[in-house]
Amino acid sequence: MLVTDLEGTSGMTTLENEVTIKGKLVAIFDLITTARLWPSFYYGSAAVAGTIERPYQLGDKIFECGNDGEMSIFWLWEVVIHDRPQSVTWQCEQMRTAVQYKFTPVEGGVVFNRKWTFDNELNLGRYPDVDAAIEALRKGAQASVEMMRDKVETILAKETRDIANIDLFRLNGITSNT
Repeated sequence: MLVTDLEGTSGMTTLENEVTIKGKLVAIFDLITTARLWPSFYYGSAAVAGTIERPYQLGDKIFECGNDGEMSIFWLWEVVIHDRPQSVTWQCEQMRTAVQYKFTPVEGGVVFNRKWTFDNELNLGRYPDVDAAIEALRKGAQASVEMMRDKVETILAKETRDIANIDLFRLNGITSNT
């Protein structure tokens, strides 16, 4: 069963965030679906292992270690839906948690939508005030998608800038006759 099928049921919370990222759809999709970048995208994500050096595909598994300020948290994610470059969903079945990304091209960039669905008891049961914990997660989730946007735009701008500054004639020892 997909965790996203439980969205809207009792005891489940869904946080949804959206930003517009400047760049081309496929490049943005591929960067955002490369798990080695997660620690630079998400507050609380400390390390990843598994399929992390390339954009993940259907069935790939990613191990993530994070910290919520009080304790270390571990997830084993599996990519359960993959429709490049429109959407991807992965879930941690043990924690009844899922993350879904949607990418919608717009003029000059891509609207990136991140939906995070989780079981309150399994993920927040140790907090005395679950509502306050959800509000803190809501703020952190928005900050995370903003960090993703900033990181992806920086990478894409650097690639363009680096290529624009290469003088192939000079590198190949060719001099101009003009």
